Amino acid sequence: MHTILDEQLGGNPDPRVFDASQAEDRILVTFDLDFSDIRVYPPASHKGIWVLRPHTQSIDNTLALLRAALIVLETEPTEARLWIIEPERVRIRE
Repeated sequence: MHTILDEQLGGNPDPRVFDASQAEDRILVTFDLDFSDIRVYPPASHKGIWVLRPHTQSIDNTLALLRAALIVLETEPTEARLWIIEPERVRIRE
């Protein structure tokens, strides 16, 4: 796992962050709702985007969302899909 800071991408525009994740064949996991715009980031164009939507961005809430996503990951692919991961559900757009 790499963070934006690990990759020295902090403060870069979204397209640069997106391009970096795709260049390394990585799923982009983010709180940034801009990445949920399928007109800008069509699902067919990427390895997967997970947009986390916790009630608050605490560590506990974030970890709970990631645990829920890992359960869904057992049966659903991520490539060419946008996942919106909320406390009550995971919505997937192709």
